[in-house]
Amino acid sequence: MTEGKLTAVAIANRLGHWFGTGLVVPVLAIFQIDRGLSLIQLGINGLIFAAAVAVLEIPTGGLSDTLGRRKVYLISLVVSIVTAGVFVVARSPVTLAAGFGLMGMARALSSGCMDAYFVDAFDALEHSGELQRFLARIGVFVPLSLALGGLLGGFIPEWADGFVAAGGLLDRYSFLFIVIVLANVLQLLMTIALVPNDQPLDAGGGIAAGLSRFPIILRDSLRLGIANRAVLLLLLGSAAWGVAFAGLEQFWQPYVDGFTLKESPTRLFGYLTTGYFLVGSLGALASSWLFRLIGSRYGATVGLLRFAIGALFILLSFTGSVLLFATVYLALFFLNGINDSPEQAMFNARVPSSARSTLLSFQSLFLQLGGGAAAVVWGALSEQYSIGLSWRIAGALFALSGLFYIRSGSNPADRSD
Repeated sequence: MTEGKLTAVAIANRLGHWFGTGLVVPVLAIFQIDRGLSLIQLGINGLIFAAAVAVLEIPTGGLSDTLGRRKVYLISLVVSIVTAGVFVVARSPVTLAAGFGLMGMARALSSGCMDAYFVDAFDALEHSGELQRFLARIGVFVPLSLALGGLLGGFIPEWADGFVAAGGLLDRYSFLFIVIVLANVLQLLMTIALVPNDQPLDAGGGIAAGLSRFPIILRDSLRLGIANRAVLLLLLGSAAWGVAFAGLEQFWQPYVDGFTLKESPTRLFGYLTTGYFLVGSLGALASSWLFRLIGSRYGATVGLLRFAIGALFILLSFTGSVLLFATVYLALFFLNGINDSPEQAMFNARVPSSARSTLLSFQSLFLQLGGGAAAVVWGALSEQYSIGLSWRIAGALFALSGLFYIRSGSNPADRSD
């Protein structure tokens, strides 16, 4: 396979994957509310999803070594099809919770496997160019496909209103999940047709080997994190991100629904979803320019960005109109886009290369479990008091987490290899 053909296949695969992911984002919270769940039940489903990803992400990594990355990705698509099928008809808290457990399993199975597949395929080319340029070409299409999926995912439920019978088996969200089933079936067939099979790396591995690695990763991560003050502060910063953004991602749709004239305006949710994917990408582009301008003062800059994002959380909790909410919401995700790459650069700079894989897995565990547990807390606070109160607390915590980065003293030049 030539580099041009590999690039085209990779772009097509990533476009299809993230388009399907983006379809559900505009209604992920509101469809549960409209099907009778409370805010605390919404938080519990967030915890179920996060726990499934966190617990299964490391063990299922062993499956890629045993079966091959392409096969594991195909399995994840089958699980995604089953998940969307469950959501077509799920109405009770139990069936919806089961759907989120399956969704977490699909996410864990698909996590990173095709990205690793395409990097390996690129390295295997006889005359390959620069890996960074190859990945950049693919990366351009990820936010675009998420934005397009988010836009369409907001339109479909409103369009389906005209075909739904009151009290019937299907509601307007059922039509969206039917589209998601079809999108995943198409992605499955495209992957089979376009992506060559890869050879397993380790015939003796598997999910059992992955499970056996879990306590080792936990033990080594705790030891390394406690021994290295800067790494510990950055891990706490990652946990703070998961805690704060869990409240925003879970509850922004019911919050906006509370001051709109139309009940559950999914088209508006689609516009906002598209907007935050696009401004996040713009923020990432602006980040490169900003840090070329100011140099390597990452710790202080990331700390200040976290203060600003925390302040926007608090400001968002006082908005009472769609226009004001959209302005603050998009500004928040623009700053988050600026903040992401320097945070990752700081973490990778402080982590010894011999322990990088272990601590990156632990960082993901911090994010997932911290965010999942916080979703339940924010759900309870929102149910008892208000969504705005939970955002004000989350914003204050996130702003304070900026001190972790200021005190860590991490710059990409200060490597700990």
